[in-house]
Amino acid sequence: MVDVEANLKRSGKPAEKHVYTGVLLKEVLEEAGVDTAGKDTVIMKAVDGYTSAIGMEETLQDDNVYLVFKMDGEPLGTKEEGGSGPLQVIIAKDPFSQRWCKFVMEIELQ
Repeated sequence: MVDVEANLKRSGKPAEKHVYTGVLLKEVLEEAGVDTAGKDTVIMKAVDGYTSAIGMEETLQDDNVYLVFKMDGEPLGTKEEGGSGPLQVIIAKDPFSQRWCKFVMEIELQ
């Protein structure tokens, strides 16, 4: 578990720095024994139907793609609670947070 600082950019508002707590997605995949060979895309699916895709190369970078459960020391909360969790995928090196995925329920490799 690590803390990572990333910019959250909401529509029509300036970017805000937040500290997220979670784990690198690549470490989750490794720990689960998932074979990433021959896969080039990571598809994240959310409970609200939203889908986001990122490249495998980007996912396997150090200090970039995280599966998080806290923001600024507080649990993300569920959609029903007005939160963005309980799990969210963030991309630390994405300055606009456009490909982040709130309410993650499934991650698929293609």
